[in-house]
Amino acid sequence: MVMQAMPISSPSNDSPVCALCGSDRVSPLPYTIVYKGGTVRIFRCRSCKLGFLRPMPSPEEIVGFYTEEYFDHDYHCGVSKGTYADEAQHMRSAMRSRLTDISRFKKSGRYLEIGCAGGAALAEARDFGFDTVGVELSVAMAEWGRRELGLDIRNGTLRDQKFPEGLFDAVFMGDVIEHLREPENELTELRRVIRPGGILVVEYPMELNHLAARARIALGREKTQARNPYHLYFYTPGSLNRLFEKCGFKPVFQKTHKMVRQKPLPVLLLDSLNAAITLVTGKWGDRGFAIALRK
Repeated sequence: MVMQAMPISSPSNDSPVCALCGSDRVSPLPYTIVYKGGTVRIFRCRSCKLGFLRPMPSPEEIVGFYTEEYFDHDYHCGVSKGTYADEAQHMRSAMRSRLTDISRFKKSGRYLEIGCAGGAALAEARDFGFDTVGVELSVAMAEWGRRELGLDIRNGTLRDQKFPEGLFDAVFMGDVIEHLREPENELTELRRVIRPGGILVVEYPMELNHLAARARIALGREKTQARNPYHLYFYTPGSLNRLFEKCGFKPVFQKTHKMVRQKPLPVLLLDSLNAAITLVTGKWGDRGFAIALRK
């Protein structure tokens, strides 16, 4: 049965109905997150495969997740080797291959990064030849990027900036879309500030898509974590493309890969097998990279 969808941007969207496609074919998954404000569970739509939290943390709770401590270690969900500053050069290096893919569609022009943190990836785009601007909620990280990297980073949300219509040729969001409580609203505003024929580039995790996650879900093996629920939505290439289309973008490029965790040994072996399969087939990865044209 398909019911009328609430906008994916609805602040009261705690219904079991999928906010993206409107289906009530929604199932709880064996993932529970316990944090200061309460407990949430991951659900998934069986129709479009979008995953989401229920209940959704409030906007006030979400703002409280992103303290300066977050950029000391939690910005990679607690698995980073150092602070943001420690890993800035690594992040710049990683951005180079993404810029190669981006250059297939845009080689220059006005370039905006949403949620740029201290601007490591943004600095690489600037050096590549783009005219760059960043937007970042964290006052401390924006100041770091302005001071250390000489970047134009604006504090606040995208809507706070009141950018003119059609200003940008390319917009990049790296590991941002999964944090947005109102992704449809954000992409609608991005469509306004991207000129026709411009591109939206999204890099994102796919935590429910790889083999280990699929096995856990199939077996119903419960996993409970004590941490802030930073990720509010859980995308696949299909569900992200559906969101693109809903917001006035045409998907034109998708790439996936599988990160290999080094321990424990069974995880290393399974991830290595998974990575080989993903390399050959393009399926079952845990990282996605997508480009969509602004219609």
